[in-house]
Amino acid sequence: MQTHRIISALTVFLMVVLVAAGWFLVAQPQLASAATANTTLAGVQSQSEATQATIKQLIVERQV
Repeated sequence: MQTHRIISALTVFLMVVLVAAGWFLVAQPQLASAATANTTLAGVQSQSEATQATIKQLIVERQV
């Protein structure tokens, strides 16, 4: 009976360790990578909008 409790406790501990390892080794790096990509995307979109505004301004100046 005592052996079954020890095995059950070790199994639960192993499951917790596996979930924690999965979080730190897989999920967290992927979330950090996605956050970095979102930041880069926002910067590129901002640059694109500024470039489009400049192009529109140059087109207007050319027509005048």
